[in-house]
Amino acid sequence: MPLTKEEIKEIATRTADEVTARIREQDKERELRDLIIGCTIGEGALPLHGREMRKAPCHGCRIDPSKPLEPGNVMVTTEDALGILNKNEVKEWCSEITEDPDGRCERVRAIRTAARECKEKYPNDTAKFFQCYAPAFARITK
Repeated sequence: MPLTKEEIKEIATRTADEVTARIREQDKERELRDLIIGCTIGEGALPLHGREMRKAPCHGCRIDPSKPLEPGNVMVTTEDALGILNKNEVKEWCSEITEDPDGRCERVRAIRTAARECKEKYPNDTAKFFQCYAPAFARITK
């Protein structure tokens, strides 16, 4: 017995809803991956809840250890945000930048390198990006 118009419409609607939900899910995964990559390689930090727009001391790591601690050669963090600040955030949020001498800079450089490498290997595949990045991150942050 053939399907009625109502049954066909119901099946089509349900299918469209499922496809839309899956696309949204994939978009959320992609957004999370891009956010992690961006925060790791200096495309902007995530301000913590309640962060006031005031200047405070920040900590920096030289990208190239042989060059001076200056804009363009520094990855900057602050206690008020997660991730590496971009140039505008450094100007707006940092009263000064001090270099961390305790080994954090070496770990930050390694994490940044891992994020870049995984992004280059898997630019559009979120699952493979995390399969690549998670072990590198775990190894670096031990």
